[in-house]
Amino acid sequence: MGLTGAEGSGTDWVYIDPLPKATGRPGLGRIQAGWLVKVNDVEASEATSQPVDSMRAAIAAARTMCRLGARNVIVTRGQEGAILVTADGAWLIDKPPAIGLYPVGSGDAFLGGVVAETAMGNDLLEAAIGGVAAAAANALEPGAGVLDAPTFARLRRLIQPPQPIA
Repeated sequence: MGLTGAEGSGTDWVYIDPLPKATGRPGLGRIQAGWLVKVNDVEASEATSQPVDSMRAAIAAARTMCRLGARNVIVTRGQEGAILVTADGAWLIDKPPAIGLYPVGSGDAFLGGVVAETAMGNDLLEAAIGGVAAAAANALEPGAGVLDAPTFARLRRLIQPPQPIA
């Protein structure tokens, strides 16, 4: 099953990181506008006032954000991978195939990978693979947002498709 964006709805894609670091306050009102909300486990906990210390807790927090109006939510969990929750279900996104020494910026790289993949026409499940690869490639290079294209491509081929979870 593929998940695609807002085709035919007359709306543009909207990607949101609802927790701006500058204010430190959850942007919960913006969740309602989001086609995709991407947060890490700490941000998910702050946004929902729920502890997010396991994959099950991440799923619960993502479902809360969906109830608040987000159509699709990804909660990244660093070296443990991520989860994707939509109205159609929940999926486990494979953990990165390589763990680098430079994780700063990997969450932004993940979202950038997802945005790039959806812009190329890939569905959200496929785009999540690109997000993991971009995050992992970022962590292998010093400096936030520094990706080596051949490394990204190699890592992307190693990531398993997202698996449905209950």
